[in-house]
Amino acid sequence: MQAGPGTLCRIDPGTTHPPRVAQERCTMRPTCEIRRDLLAFGPVDDTNVARFDALIAEAYRAEDEALIPALLGLLDDDCEFHEVIFGVVHAVESFAADRYFAALTQNLTTLRQRAPEWCALLHTRILNSPPHFAGLLDAFVSLQAEARAQEIAILDEIAADPDYAERCRAGIGRLRDMSPAASPA
Repeated sequence: MQAGPGTLCRIDPGTTHPPRVAQERCTMRPTCEIRRDLLAFGPVDDTNVARFDALIAEAYRAEDEALIPALLGLLDDDCEFHEVIFGVVHAVESFAADRYFAALTQNLTTLRQRAPEWCALLHTRILNSPPHFAGLLDAFVSLQAEARAQEIAILDEIAADPDYAERCRAGIGRLRDMSPAASPA
């Protein structure tokens, strides 16, 4: 059941992610306002963790793929509220895989620099599903060599774990075999 105009949306206390929504009467805010608030949100702490969780739930309910980059920007290795940050992971995973992978590949350098642990976690979750891993690799076909090099470096780090080594090596081989992308005009 989707929340829509005239439905009040509130987060069920103690919810797991993706957030469950209790529906009464709610008017969804425009995506641009949600995006603005996602981008402006600072570090999560005791004083704002509930507001952060509610904002992630609101982004999840909006179902607008334009929010994926802003959501990825919230991943923070230094945040002590892992369960809330996992809400971000579940939110981005709720989008169509091709849109999620496109946003992930386009934001990979920044994500890897700012939140390398969460970046690796996103990748291991994708690696656990062969069709999704193939879809992620497909997202690199039209990208420049620099983007592929970032992905190769990430997969090479994850390959240190024997549970992922074979899949990572296969992915690295596939990325190296891709034709160079045409340079933008």
